[in-house]
Amino acid sequence: MTALNAAVAAEDYRKAAELKKRLDALSGTTLRGDFAAYGLPSWLHGRLKDLGMRFPTPIQARTLREAFGSATQATDVLIRSPTGSGKTLAYTTASLAAISNDLEDRERLTTLSVANAGLLTPAAAMEALSPALRTSARTSVTRIASLAAPRGPPLFLVLTPSRALAVQIATAIFTLVGGNARSTYFPGDKKSLFSYTGPKGVRVCCLASDADADRAVYAARTRRVANQYENQDTDSDEIRFDDLHDCDILVADSDTLINSLHAATAHAPLFNASRLRVLAIDEADAYAKQAAEIIKLIQCPQSTRRILVGATLNTPALSELLEKDRSAALVEPPPREESTSTIGLNVVSDEASLSENKVIAERLAKVPLTAGLSHRFLAVENYRRLGVLVKLMRSDLQAWNESSQQLPRPRCIIFCVDETTAALTAKRLRAALWGDHAIAALLPNLGKAPVEAAQALTVGADTDDDFAAVASRAGATVLVTSANAARGLDFPQVTHVFILGVSTSIEYAHMAGRTGRVGQKNKGVVTTLANENDIVQLKQLFANDFPNFSLLQMNEPSRYISDDQSNTQQLEDLILLYDEDGSAADTTPLRPRPIEDDGDSQSSF
Repeated sequence: MTALNAAVAAEDYRKAAELKKRLDALSGTTLRGDFAAYGLPSWLHGRLKDLGMRFPTPIQARTLREAFGSATQATDVLIRSPTGSGKTLAYTTASLAAISNDLEDRERLTTLSVANAGLLTPAAAMEALSPALRTSARTSVTRIASLAAPRGPPLFLVLTPSRALAVQIATAIFTLVGGNARSTYFPGDKKSLFSYTGPKGVRVCCLASDADADRAVYAARTRRVANQYENQDTDSDEIRFDDLHDCDILVADSDTLINSLHAATAHAPLFNASRLRVLAIDEADAYAKQAAEIIKLIQCPQSTRRILVGATLNTPALSELLEKDRSAALVEPPPREESTSTIGLNVVSDEASLSENKVIAERLAKVPLTAGLSHRFLAVENYRRLGVLVKLMRSDLQAWNESSQQLPRPRCIIFCVDETTAALTAKRLRAALWGDHAIAALLPNLGKAPVEAAQALTVGADTDDDFAAVASRAGATVLVTSANAARGLDFPQVTHVFILGVSTSIEYAHMAGRTGRVGQKNKGVVTTLANENDIVQLKQLFANDFPNFSLLQMNEPSRYISDDQSNTQQLEDLILLYDEDGSAADTTPLRPRPIEDDGDSQSSF
C-alpha cells in the first residue's frame, strides 16, 4: 500500500495500476479507490493525501465502508486485524469523520470569540486558531492563555494500555487535524498548517504522565471552586489552563486516567463526558477490566459509539466491554475465500452466551500473525544467549555493509522476559555494541522515561545511518524491552525482532508485529533464541496457532571479521556481557563452559 501511494505521488500510473492489481489479489477484494471513495469529509481526505496516505489498507477500507457507512446499524465496532495493518489510522479517521460537524461548530464559536476579543495580537489569534497538542512535554509554564472561550469537554476519547502508546496516538491525531510534530517547515510543505483546510483550533489533550494527571486533577478541583463562587474574583492563572474543559480529543493510558478519575472524585469530576461521541479502546484485550471500570467512572453516555481495537481481541475482553442490547460489527481483513467478514452481533454480557456463536468463537480463537515476516530460531544454551545475540546483530550489520547499504540499516527490538532483565541486557549490550548500535531501553514499570525511550528509535530512523549521527541526537537503533511494554507501538523501519525465550501465541504475535508494518520498506525478520526445551514449545506453538507460517532453523554465524579480530572481539564480549561468575543478564547464574580448542582457534562463545 505504501508503494502504491508513492507511485501515485510520482505520477507513475502504469506502476500504480500494476501494484493495485497485486494488492487486489493479495487481499481478496477490489479496492474501490482512494480515501475519497469512503465518504470522508473533503478536508480529512485532503489531509491524508497531503500526508502521503491516499489509498487505504484493506482493514481501513473495511472499517470505513462496513462499520461506519451510512447503512451500518451497529452501535459498536470491533476492529480485529494483524499487527501493523493500519488499525490506528482506521479508527482515528473514522472517528474524526464522525465528529467533523462538531469540530466545525466549535471552530465557528472559537472564531467568533477571537473576533470579539479586544486588543487581539497576531500571536494570540494564531494560538487560538492553530491546533494544539497538550502533554507534559509540550506544556510550558510560559504558555499563552487563549483569549478564545473554552471549546468544551472531549468529543472523542482514546484509551491505551501504555503511556508511550498514548503519546504516539495523540501525536498522530494532532497531525491529522493540521498539526506538525516538527518545529520547522520548508516552503511548500504540504504537511504544514497552511495547507490544512479542516476545522481550525482543534485541541488534542494527552494524559500520559504524572505531570499531566496532576495538572488535570488540580484544574478539576479549581473548576469546582470557580463554579461555586462564580461571582467572586479568581486568579486567572489558576483556571486558564483547564485543558480537559478546552479539549476536543482526549488520549490517555488507562493507569493514568483511572488514577486521575479517583483523585478528582465525584465532587470535582475530571471532565464532563456528556458530549462524548466516540470512545476507542486500543489493544482492548490487554486491560479489558480496567477499561470497563473507566466507562463506569466517566458515566459514558449510551449514545457514545464504542470501538474495540486489537490484533488479538478475544471472548473474555468482549464479555467485559460489550453490554446487553448493543449490537456490534466485527471488522477483519478479508480472507481470500470470503467476500465479507463483517458480522452483526447481538451481544450479551456474559462470556458463555458470547461463545455460543460458533462462527464468532472460532474467529476470536485464532491469533492473527502479520504476513510477510521471516520467522527463525536458534537453539542456544541460556548462558550463551547474549553472546550469540551479539554475534547475530554484528553479522546482520556486516551483511548490510556488504550490500553497499542498499537495504535499510538493521534496526532491532529485543524482547526479554521482564523489565529487570531488559535493563541489565541493555546495559551489557550498550557496552559490547558501542560504535555499532545505539541502545535504548523501554522500561515503563521501572519509571525509566518510557515515552523518551520509545521516541529514541523513531529519532534513530530519522537520522543518517552513521552511529555517531544517531547517538548525537539521543536516538537509538536498538530498543530493549519486555513483551507487554511495547504492545501497540509503531516504530519506523524496524528490520529485526529478537525474542529471548518463548512466550504465548498472543505475546509472540504482538512482539513479531513490531516489524513488517505498513509503511516499512523491509521484510521483517523475527528470531527466537531459546534452549532446546523451549524450542520444542515454540515448534508446537507454530504447529497449533500458526500452521500457515514457516519456522526456520538457523545456524550460529561463525565469522563476520578476520580470524584474529574475531578471537579478540569474542574475548572482549566475554568480559562485557558476563559477570565474574559467568552469568548473563537473561539467565539464571550458570557458569559458561570452558573455552576449548576446536582446531580452528574459535572459542565456543
